[in-house]
Amino acid sequence: MLLKLFKALTQCVTIILIGCLSRRLALFSPSEAAGISAFVGRLAMPGLLFLAMAELEIDSEAWRLVAAISAAKGLVFAITAG
Repeated sequence: MLLKLFKALTQCVTIILIGCLSRRLALFSPSEAAGISAFVGRLAMPGLLFLAMAELEIDSEAWRLVAAISAAKGLVFAITAG
């Protein structure tokens, strides 16, 4: 279970790092970067996360991990939303 979760997180972080690196190296024009950003942010990343969560087999011990992640996300949302 944790291996699949680690794989999904590694893929997401890799996508983000590639994006940061390509931005710093100016590999794309601003309009190209905006298009790629929209694609990744609206389609690729959510699709990757959905697929990872759909394939995830959660056993009884993993519910604590899911609860902790959900609580942390809820706390961050509450702090940033206001």
